[in-house]
Amino acid sequence: MKTKNLKTLFLLGASMVLLSSCQEEEFYEKEIFDTYMDQYQDQLPPVPQGPSDLIEPPTGGGTNPGDGTNPGDGTNPGGGTNPGDGTNPGDGTDPEEPGVILENVSDSHTQKDGKTKIDILWVVDDSGSMRDEQNDLAYNFNVFINDFVEKKIDFKMGIVTTDTNRNTITDTTKESLEKLTSEKMTQNKSAFMQDFERLIKVGTRGYPREKGIKASENFTNVIFNNGVAQQKFRDDAYYIVVYVSDEPDQSDKTLENHLSQLTKWKENAGLVKTYAIVNTRHGRSSAQYERYQEMSRMTGGQIADINDDFHVTLKDLGTQIAELADNFPLSKTPYDPTKIEVLVNGVKWDSGWSYNAENNTIKFETIPEAGADIKVNYQVEE
Repeated sequence: MKTKNLKTLFLLGASMVLLSSCQEEEFYEKEIFDTYMDQYQDQLPPVPQGPSDLIEPPTGGGTNPGDGTNPGDGTNPGGGTNPGDGTNPGDGTDPEEPGVILENVSDSHTQKDGKTKIDILWVVDDSGSMRDEQNDLAYNFNVFINDFVEKKIDFKMGIVTTDTNRNTITDTTKESLEKLTSEKMTQNKSAFMQDFERLIKVGTRGYPREKGIKASENFTNVIFNNGVAQQKFRDDAYYIVVYVSDEPDQSDKTLENHLSQLTKWKENAGLVKTYAIVNTRHGRSSAQYERYQEMSRMTGGQIADINDDFHVTLKDLGTQIAELADNFPLSKTPYDPTKIEVLVNGVKWDSGWSYNAENNTIKFETIPEAGADIKVNYQVEE
């Protein structure tokens, strides 16, 4: 019993010694900390005493209006990016997109007295899989040409194949330029239709590496430079290229390069339009399948699937091309169509016309009188 009491007293005493030691250590740590604080406080600037010396922090902690991000500090409308500060239309940049540089463009036209001129080049795939498509094209051609007859369009047509391994200008091409004209159709429509149906069937023994876009470039350079068999396409006519193929284009150059060769012969590049009757449901992933379609998009032309009903396809295509006879092409695509300005004989027309974004043209509700000077002003992105 005594031994147990002695152990208890011993443990109690040891605990008191340890507690005293800890308190003493905390005392010395606190004393050292207080000494450093006294030295630090001596180095601090005096505390402001009067209300005028107080500096209030900005409301919201530095992220609210008033901290450098509010209106008037250079980041809001009126602070260096709004109209009137050197970024609005007329000074070369767009007010809504400050990084966009704009260029002024002015297209001039003269309202002709007489028929509209349209030159058409058919570029037909002559590889082994195209027999049925060529037959459908020939059989349904009458619905294509109907609107041309109704509008009394002055047209010429040429035919080439996608086989550029041979001469682009073949006997078929020369004969088509001679016989497929509005003049020949007026003289004898039946003979004209028979000639088209025969000539458009270009055969199916062509080189299987189709280069339709290159073929159109080759033809264009010849027909506008030297002509073929005393036949030339007209400088002031719409130039329509229609690609008909069930396979991808495998021409060598970029689309931009090919297109520049087609448009270089025209004072107004908007006179060149390309249309495509091609395989849009090929089921294979290939950028080459998109080339004909992209070429059409770049010129404001239209795209149709070669697997669809040719009767419907050709009827729609003929109507779209014939409608160009009433439209005035723009040489470039406007950045903001709402800011297009149209003048007739120097007088601004605020109404009575519309802009067609699909083919990039201006159409008047009432055609200006023959000889009228038409000017279209707009801006494009550089």
